[in-house]
Amino acid sequence: MHPSIHGGRKREGFSVWAMMNQTRSKPGEHKLRSWFARPIQDVATLTERLDTVDYFFSRADLVPILQAPLSKCKDVSKLSASFERGGLLLSDFHHAMSTAGTAVKLRDLLVQAEIPLDQVPVAARLHAACSAELADIANMICQVIDFDASKRAGVKPDICVLDGVSSDLDDLRGEYATMEAILTRVARDEYARLVDCGMMAEIGGGAHAAEKLFIIYASQATCEDTRVHSGAEQDGMQFIHSHSRI
Repeated sequence: MHPSIHGGRKREGFSVWAMMNQTRSKPGEHKLRSWFARPIQDVATLTERLDTVDYFFSRADLVPILQAPLSKCKDVSKLSASFERGGLLLSDFHHAMSTAGTAVKLRDLLVQAEIPLDQVPVAARLHAACSAELADIANMICQVIDFDASKRAGVKPDICVLDGVSSDLDDLRGEYATMEAILTRVARDEYARLVDCGMMAEIGGGAHAAEKLFIIYASQATCEDTRVHSGAEQDGMQFIHSHSRI
């Protein structure tokens, strides 16, 4: 049988690694690669691994059931480093939620399959590690992060929080929703004031003229005080730049 039918990168097509690598997750692939790179010589550990392989060969029906959710598991060490470093991305929360949820699902599958934990130590370790706290983590992220709204935020999305998580945040969100209308009204009022004071020519477009104002400069002077030469300085202020067109 040609080794390359097992997949893997082209240069690994003839390697034992390519034939043996049937992992379903990146952490699993990294672990298997580390075993190949640094073979262990401890007899007890090797015996345990062989017994585990032998058990799952005898329970071949369990293999696809356990493999299916493994693709959702991410590298926990990298996730932990990201959370410690801060500045988290939406993908970090999504990976943490899916990994925690998958671990809990795997624990439940082990229980349902009635795998003898005393005979399969790796299953015992997995069962012990996948505590109820992981389910709490997955539920907490799901109940706080609005993934749909975050994905709609753009190419580099912001992290949106669901309504009802924080009353203060909900109030700020409500104020922000009205900000566009407020700023448009302010721009129109400022546009009318600048035209009335003679600081700028009237722009065609009627009520929509204010939309052409991208930057508004408002001094603390009265309308009469603003009738000064564009190059003049006022107390406490320095003239920087002037342009005849807006």
